[in-house]
Amino acid sequence: MATLALKIIAEAQVAGQGSLAAYVDVEKNFDPDYAARCGVDLERLLVIRPYTARQVLTMLPDFALNGGLAVLVVDAPLQTWATPGTTDALAETLGRIVAPLDRSGCALLFLSGLPPGNVPTLDAYPAQVVLPHYAAVRLLIRRERWLYHRRDVSGYAAQVQVVKNRLAAEGKAADVAITFDGDRAVVRGEGLV
Repeated sequence: MATLALKIIAEAQVAGQGSLAAYVDVEKNFDPDYAARCGVDLERLLVIRPYTARQVLTMLPDFALNGGLAVLVVDAPLQTWATPGTTDALAETLGRIVAPLDRSGCALLFLSGLPPGNVPTLDAYPAQVVLPHYAAVRLLIRRERWLYHRRDVSGYAAQVQVVKNRLAAEGKAADVAITFDGDRAVVRGEGLV
């Protein structure tokens, strides 16, 4: 998920001739070296490391609507939004910003994965209802296998499925290969277009 988000940031920075982007790193997993390998201009990227989900929700409208950003990524697993009251606050915040966000030119991406082996339930992760409701496009990304060059890991293969799409048909899928070519990450795939 993060690789595709970083590639989107990199493309937005190139297309927007150096546009600003922000990465809200709730779990503190952001890797600047890997982001640079994905083509991200780190000098045009603001990395935000909030302490709580409430802080994310407080700053989200300002960054999304007034920050002059091309892309805003919120990297927070579903359990981030599972504390009492946080899911309702998430729904309220998204409800307030969806329409103005559409006019702002900023793409808001939520990366909301689960730990491996975790079976999601609505009781444990009520954000499973909130985030899909407000999403214009929802992708399900499944890592399928590691790719090897000789005996070294050279990347991984994943399947990307369009689960929801307000802009076009949903249900399409693509197989992608994310490979590490020297000092850059390369995404190759077909099928979603």
